[in-house]
Amino acid sequence: QRTVTCSQNAVHHASRVEVSQVEQILLKMVRRLMAMRMLDTARLFGSWWCIALDGTLQQRTGEKGSKRSRMVLEARLMGPCGIELPLMVEFLDVDDPVRDKRDCELKGFDRLTRRLRAEFPRLPVCLLLDGLYAVKPVFDRCKEYDWKFIITMKEGRQPTAFDEAIQTMMMSPTHLWHGKRPGEDGMVDQTARWSEDVPVSGHPLNVIFLGEIAPHAATLW
Repeated sequence: QRTVTCSQNAVHHASRVEVSQVEQILLKMVRRLMAMRMLDTARLFGSWWCIALDGTLQQRTGEKGSKRSRMVLEARLMGPCGIELPLMVEFLDVDDPVRDKRDCELKGFDRLTRRLRAEFPRLPVCLLLDGLYAVKPVFDRCKEYDWKFIITMKEGRQPTAFDEAIQTMMMSPTHLWHGKRPGEDGMVDQTARWSEDVPVSGHPLNVIFLGEIAPHAATLW
């Protein structure tokens, strides 16, 4: 009869192993899947491995039911069929996770990308990031490592570049694409417009606006 050990026993034996060795398990698993070419279909344009970086708030229960919060920055490899494979985690020392989230995530980005580069020095990487990371230090790091990136652009975060992207799109009527995709309530109509070489924090970037019209909602990305 197969049995599963209790969580307390698992924690006891795990505590006997160095954390750095446990972290290597994730990396070895991903490297093995890459070597087996099991993840190749998820590569962007058949070349770039997409890695999403995002911060999350972990809440832990301590003695006498007290709760402690800690921010972590996690790197996940995007695999085929929507699979996400955790690669590594960078812990962020935060006293006030709400107020200090922006500064700490950017500092964690610096440390985590250095670790990623050390583990995968020749891997063609495309980072997937939210609007928090649309800043010069992030662009500089990607240029230094020859990484690609897809970053959400927010109007209030980069107002000058946002306005210039819109003005350029209005003067480029050929930069237009229409498509469809299946949605939960039916087909979704898609319209994309883009601008090229928009200066954002000293870097010439391409900006894409994607509008979607579903049977019950409309969204602009």
